[in-house]
Amino acid sequence: MDVVDFLVIGAGISGASAAYELAAAGETWLLEAEDQPGYHSTGRSAALYTANFGTPLVRSINAAGFDFFTNPPEGFTDIPLVTPRGALTLAKPGHEAALAALIAQSSPAHPIVALSHAEAVAKAPMIRPETFTAAAFEAGVLDMDVDALHQAYLRGFKRRGGQICCTARVTGLARVAACGSSRRAVRRLARGQLSMPPGLGAMFWARWRERHRRG
Repeated sequence: MDVVDFLVIGAGISGASAAYELAAAGETWLLEAEDQPGYHSTGRSAALYTANFGTPLVRSINAAGFDFFTNPPEGFTDIPLVTPRGALTLAKPGHEAALAALIAQSSPAHPIVALSHAEAVAKAPMIRPETFTAAAFEAGVLDMDVDALHQAYLRGFKRRGGQICCTARVTGLARVAACGSSRRAVRRLARGQLSMPPGLGAMFWARWRERHRRG
């Protein structure tokens, strides 16, 4: 059993990004049940960036991430995380109000503009004109390179001293108060509650015992 500052379960894009940030504040381990990170949804994802999606709170979070995606920290990645795409939204007959609500979410920095029927067809000539009655275009929508972003988070996590443990399926968790001189927020891994290779389990136990001898 060992004591760490932060324990993140799941090494997909959400877990990797959280672990990357936490590793700057303390010892962090990232556990993944599969034999490689990003095996499930992250490895099968295509993503777009728009600041205009979601509730007001979500839109604020989206907008806050714009500079990170378009101008990532030095050394974070050597390839672009996003590339221009643009998004055309069409409203079928009877759905014009929903499109108007989308346009109302527009912001000066990330505008959504209404298009005429002819303008929309010019942008997407393969669309049958009779299938829609209104259209809008958001030029600021970006393609996101999910794999590049995921790998950049994993590399950055390891550079910050984080440990990635694959084939480490969590089968149970227990909440245990900190003891001794430790006042940091900790998570303890209990033997028998975490499936992992025997050698890794021995390392956990040896490190925990060494720390508590010192404490």
